[in-house]
Amino acid sequence: MSGASPLAGLVVVERSRGIAGGFAGRQLADAGADVVVVRPEAPEWWTEDVRDELRGYLDADKLVVDDTSFEVFAALAACADVVVWECAVPPAAEEIARIGSDRALVLITPRGMTGPRSDQPWTEFTLQAESGSVHLRGDDDRHAVRTGSGETLWLAGAVAATASLAALTLGRASVTDCSLLAVGICATNNFIDLGSSLSEDTPATPRARRRLLPSVEPASDGWVGFNLGSAQNLEDFLVMIDRPEMLADERFRSAAGRYDSGNEWNDMVRAWTSAHTVEEILETATVFRVPVAPVHDGCSILEDPQIVARKFFRPAPDGVGVHPVAPYLFDGDRPGTSRAAAATVSAADLGFAARPARFDPALDGVRVADFGSWWAGALASEVLAAYGAEVVKVESTRRMDGARSMMGALRMKHRPEQWWEVSHYYLANNHNKRGVTLDFTHPEGKALVDELIRSSDVLIENYAPRVLESAGLDWPGVHELNPRLVMVRMPAYGLTGPRRDQVAYAQTVEQFSGLCARTGYADRPPLNPNGPGDPMGGFNAAFATLAALHAARADGQGTLVEAALAEGAVVLAAEQAIVYSRTGELLGRDGNHASTAAPQGVYPAGGASQGLAFSVLDDAQWQGLVSLACDVPWATDPRFATFEGRREHREELDGLLAAWTTTQDGEALRDALRGLGIPVAFAVDARFTHDDPQVQATRYYEEIAHDVAGTLPVPTLPLQIDGIDRWSRTPPPGLGQHNAVVLTEVLGLGDADIAALLEAGVIGTEPARR
Repeated sequence: MSGASPLAGLVVVERSRGIAGGFAGRQLADAGADVVVVRPEAPEWWTEDVRDELRGYLDADKLVVDDTSFEVFAALAACADVVVWECAVPPAAEEIARIGSDRALVLITPRGMTGPRSDQPWTEFTLQAESGSVHLRGDDDRHAVRTGSGETLWLAGAVAATASLAALTLGRASVTDCSLLAVGICATNNFIDLGSSLSEDTPATPRARRRLLPSVEPASDGWVGFNLGSAQNLEDFLVMIDRPEMLADERFRSAAGRYDSGNEWNDMVRAWTSAHTVEEILETATVFRVPVAPVHDGCSILEDPQIVARKFFRPAPDGVGVHPVAPYLFDGDRPGTSRAAAATVSAADLGFAARPARFDPALDGVRVADFGSWWAGALASEVLAAYGAEVVKVESTRRMDGARSMMGALRMKHRPEQWWEVSHYYLANNHNKRGVTLDFTHPEGKALVDELIRSSDVLIENYAPRVLESAGLDWPGVHELNPRLVMVRMPAYGLTGPRRDQVAYAQTVEQFSGLCARTGYADRPPLNPNGPGDPMGGFNAAFATLAALHAARADGQGTLVEAALAEGAVVLAAEQAIVYSRTGELLGRDGNHASTAAPQGVYPAGGASQGLAFSVLDDAQWQGLVSLACDVPWATDPRFATFEGRREHREELDGLLAAWTTTQDGEALRDALRGLGIPVAFAVDARFTHDDPQVQATRYYEEIAHDVAGTLPVPTLPLQIDGIDRWSRTPPPGLGQHNAVVLTEVLGLGDADIAALLEAGVIGTEPARR
């Protein structure tokens, strides 16, 4: 592959106004595609336009056409390989036919093309409410709270960019629909719905908001973030804070127990953290191998040693402030390091001519050696499997996918003798794979892993960097085994830099990246969004893999792809650093409030167990709301008559609105607000999002039959595509389920060889006893 431009020669037409379409084009342009933007006119209610500071980042290196008409868009689409079309409302069928009848078209729609609410007004906030995200987050004595960085929109851009390259492998014209509603569920639901299906919850089953304990905690000079992803992490943490005696307290051994005893736990933890500086805590926790991170904002992230060492922010094209580079590397080369400012052009000056569509070879026949685990690693390979690649999931009885250990409470409910097969995280991210166990710390296991690598086209892994390197399976090692291999490494912080070997989970990189700094209440500690870091990492890696394959299958050369989990999260939070570096403004958390809506919040509603979320976008909508509540004093209060006044007095207004909405029938109020064109939705219970008719219309959930978990609705990809009725063709594999098939068909072993490997403990179908 030549440099960091695997998509050189690919022509993309982008039609968007917002973050989602803009970031999809950003990813494609950074990988070398030629991206032409035809900006549409905005609907009257549209408020999702991006700030000028952010627009400069999204549009850099693109050609922006000075004509917004659909006719120009259609004419340019006929010259493109891929069209990305961000839609404020679902487009008409005849419009889709004009654009996508003979090439790859990727739509980004609010809630999908069909369904009872597909054409209703929305904001990113109300979509969060519909996705189940909002109800999960916040303190018990306060209203539920949104995530603050527009994570759904950024992740939708990453998904759409990935879908664009995947669509090329279909070898035909196609229309892909990436709905923000499905992406929102993917981003922050954390498979709570699947977990509730496994535990057979009903709406009457008590529910609680989630807050990791420990999470973002006060140090003597700032905030520091923790995430305990294993029992070993918990034990090490308690020893670290000088409370080893608490290891014997059963209340603190589970996340739920710590939450129930939150005051006592917090007092104990914060007595230790507040006595130390952030730097002292980072150094101590690193020694104890406890996942830890500084809790950055748009200013401090620019000075982090890891970010500085990897030169992740570079000067903006106009020399004012900085922009992030691409969150992936090809053979050590970083795309997006020398972008030019967007150029405004006329369509005639482009000189494009209509031509037949070009497609890539199919993924059928591409073999992926999948060493990915947890959420991000498993998701990256699941994307390839969905589009037809042969994915061999490699675990061992001593090192199985860590996701299998999640949701331990279910172990005693569903065949406790096979607890490792009943994890919502595992079941959601491993469709269409064949599972094999190979212990590569054993000489015979290592020899078989080497042979699998020789016969594969892609290797994906997200271990700590030292794991494969200690087995001789770093890039030089695997490249010698297979010079045409695309190796995809997904370390937490990157393969270089001072944080290279630090342990991190998705919540850790959320703390590190700045995502927490914008989530929560203005007068309380930052909160974890809880979710988006992992799917962003997974789709970012899948995109880079498909880009590398696009080049590798043309020139036959292998490629090392590096996609650090933390860098994907930093891009999710990039608006903070971009705005701060250009203006000095430090964006922070402000509950559910936004600069584009006043009021905006979640309000209690009579007769409803769920709060009502709505966004009032302008003074006309405010007058409509007032017409529903004309008998209350605040309806005629002049302080609230203007958008600026409502913003200034937003906390007081929230209280007044909550007192009023409590007296109103929730469903009737929702319908009345909807009739006024005000974006509105119930903050739905995340445990039952799969029951929502609109969610069902997106086909994000598919019913699968699993040997242990039974028949249940499981999340797949947040995409629909014509000609593909379902993504899940085979359920997630059991531990070592396909040992015999893979060892004979792929690696050429006989029955006696397999029996010997089983006897030696190199393979197996149950976790090894330690």
